[in-house]
Amino acid sequence: MEKTISNYIRKHTIMIAMIVVGGFILLGAGEYCLYRNQMKLNRMISEGFMQLKERKTEIESLFE
Repeated sequence: MEKTISNYIRKHTIMIAMIVVGGFILLGAGEYCLYRNQMKLNRMISEGFMQLKERKTEIESLFE
């Protein structure tokens, strides 16, 4: 009886530990994906502003 309870507690503890570690790994992977998407979005916005600035200087040079 005591051996079965001990075995059950050990299996349950290992299962909970695996779930917690898996959760942290999943959270880390999500943070990494969000970081990459944020960097991609920042790069796109920066390129858009550069194009606007170039277009503005082109238009200004036409009126000079």
